[in-house]
Amino acid sequence: MKAVLKPSAENAITSIADYISETIKMPDTALKYIDKLLNFADSISHAPNAYTICKYPKWKVETLKCATFDKTWIFAFKIIKNTVVIYYIKNGKLINY
Repeated sequence: MKAVLKPSAENAITSIADYISETIKMPDTALKYIDKLLNFADSISHAPNAYTICKYPKWKVETLKCATFDKTWIFAFKIIKNTVVIYYIKNGKLINY
């Protein structure tokens, strides 16, 4: 299986990279962290059934599964035709139940 990012997930990764490189002034760290995020997204595709349905009501209705990276970032995804489609990447603290 392969992992595909929806535009909203790609925008989240771009925002994270911009924040680390421009606000914190650590461009090398931003590149390394984005590589880790993308590697995690790819690793989800190796065992997507290991993750449970999200508890966030909006995502639960859409039957999205959630995976947590670095105890901070929540990846909401769905399996469609042998492809893991990542819809959202959100900071867990920003999700209001």
